[in-house]
Amino acid sequence: TAKGRPQRRARAPAWPLTMIGQGLVYFFGNFTVLAGLICIYLTLSGGPRSAPAPGKPGAADRRGADVSTVEDSNPQDGNLHVKGLLENALQVQEKALLDMETQLTEVANDMSEIMALQQQLADNEAWALGQERQVEDAEKELQELRLNLEAFKQANGSCFPPPLQALQDTSGPVTTDEGYNVFQTEVISWDPRIIYFHNFLSPSEVKEMRGLVDEGIEAPRVRLESTGQTLQTVKERIANATQLNLEYGEDMYVIRYRKEGQYAPQTDSCGEHSTDPACKDFPAHGGDRFATFMVSLRTARDGGELIFPRAGMSSSSKQRRRSGSSPSLLTACREEHGLKVKLEDGDGLLLWNYHPNGTVDEQALYGACAVLEGESWIMTRWIRQAKYV
Repeated sequence: TAKGRPQRRARAPAWPLTMIGQGLVYFFGNFTVLAGLICIYLTLSGGPRSAPAPGKPGAADRRGADVSTVEDSNPQDGNLHVKGLLENALQVQEKALLDMETQLTEVANDMSEIMALQQQLADNEAWALGQERQVEDAEKELQELRLNLEAFKQANGSCFPPPLQALQDTSGPVTTDEGYNVFQTEVISWDPRIIYFHNFLSPSEVKEMRGLVDEGIEAPRVRLESTGQTLQTVKERIANATQLNLEYGEDMYVIRYRKEGQYAPQTDSCGEHSTDPACKDFPAHGGDRFATFMVSLRTARDGGELIFPRAGMSSSSKQRRRSGSSPSLLTACREEHGLKVKLEDGDGLLLWNYHPNGTVDEQALYGACAVLEGESWIMTRWIRQAKYV
């Protein structure tokens, strides 16, 4: 039994046995009455009478003709009376037998129900034992997660933000007395983990961040450099939103997608077994890219959506992906594979490249669909596992 409880066995109630005993007593009692009636019958009608001895007068001769007539009629009447009694006794006995058969049938049905209840009780005990084992396993997993989380917090600092509250009628986040920002957030995917931040930047901040980009530069990727306060404020806001250390973030870049510009899906993390040459220097510069934060500074009028082709994939699809098959950018953008997100100006998006247990999330693959009209500007900050140097 679970938790040392003594095993309980269901006992059949004693009333079926009592009922059987009462039926047997009733049966044998009636049988005794029947046997007595049969004896009386045999006594009164016990076969032909013996003839009188020669030379001696019979009883009829001594009593006269009237007495003889009475004697000859009395045995027949007695026999009829005894026969009637026997028939009544037989009817009573038959009814008793029928009643006993009915009672035995009911007892058999009751015993079947009792056996079924005993089996159900055994099944319930087995189910309860299974549930207790599942609870024990869940407690062990929870304890393991707590240990992993504690180790992660020691290595990366606090990873839990203050309570997030949805803001109404606001053009940007509000800074609390403790220095944290309160954001209007939406979890749009759990696999991979993606969080959408509405109105992450105010319109004036979006305009000022655009001004840091030299539009004369043809390169699609521009590093933001400024001694002003706005850029530093945005960096601190990203640190508050992710609850990762400010110093873990790389330099901020703006990636510009002009007409027909697109970005083939790939992961920002390198992982332990990556063969990408760009990853070889990661350990010396703060480790892998733990998370990616993106903010839209300019939204394309048509196209330019961020695409996450592996978001929400089934187990079979994941298996095919591990075997080397994955939706192409064209397929993902046109056939609605995965998750497609279009950021509005000032909106932010947080993509976690790692699981909470510290392992690489291979589902955190993303790209950008082709811009069909206008331009798309995405400000990006990659966040490392430790201080970026």
